[in-house]
Amino acid sequence: MPITKDHFIHGSIAAVVGAAVAGGSVYAIPKHVEQVTHEIAISKHAWPDLTDAQKDDLATRLAGLKGERVIVMAADATGADLAEDIDDAMEKAGVDSAIDRPALPLGYGIGVVAEEAKLAKADELAAALHAVTNLTVSRTAGKSLGGVIIVVIGKHQH
Repeated sequence: MPITKDHFIHGSIAAVVGAAVAGGSVYAIPKHVEQVTHEIAISKHAWPDLTDAQKDDLATRLAGLKGERVIVMAADATGADLAEDIDDAMEKAGVDSAIDRPALPLGYGIGVVAEEAKLAKADELAAALHAVTNLTVSRTAGKSLGGVIIVVIGKHQH
């Protein structure tokens, strides 16, 4: 009788069960487990993250924007953490905020864009971001859908 694939599979299972019943071990746990770590190169264009204290400070400074709609846009991964930190602070302040990606490249720097009717609020937002981060934040008048204030985060210039 020829040995088929089914015979081999059933025989292997029987051998493993037999070894386990006889006190043998199928899998031996290594005596020493070594952690493997890799260093990741951080981009020279990455923005610094906000500390918890900075997020709390920013939330306090943004209290006057409660109820406003703000979109935070990060050009790429170098600004994604900063965008999330700003969004967290805004949510804590009661600002209706969201994170998005821009359709076009943003270049360098941080900016706040708002329509004429919202420029005072945009100035307040830009001033709060500058006070907490000590980064240069520009403010620009521009069109936005539904009067949303937009924070744009491009590359970090060194």
